[in-house]
Amino acid sequence: MTRSRLRLGFSLFVVAVCAVTTLILSTGASAHRFAGCTPQALTPSVSGGRGFARAQTSGCNGISYSWQVRLSTAGGTVLATNSGTSSADQGFTAPGSGTVVCVGNSVHSFITINVGGTNKSDTSGNVAC
Repeated sequence: MTRSRLRLGFSLFVVAVCAVTTLILSTGASAHRFAGCTPQALTPSVSGGRGFARAQTSGCNGISYSWQVRLSTAGGTVLATNSGTSSADQGFTAPGSGTVVCVGNSVHSFITINVGGTNKSDTSGNVAC
């Protein structure tokens, strides 16, 4: 082999090692930040036979993630759903599910968040509507 081919091969090797190292370190940092990001389902707000799910997150500053909030009956029937994304710079806006008729049901809030394919979720206690 000529020296120019050896130099080219070595340069490509160095670039590949740097790229892989950067990927590993950035993935580890994201996973570490997500470990402190916690969803919390709050007791639904109910009044006059209508209700909506409530939720919030904590420790998620600087992380982009998707979320879904649901108002469900104790039996598992989903009455309302709301979903969206939270960018790293906007924080979480504590979405609700939207107000729906729930009279006669016991209902709870449910939230799930997803960061890079990893899910976390929480469910509140039930409350009579």
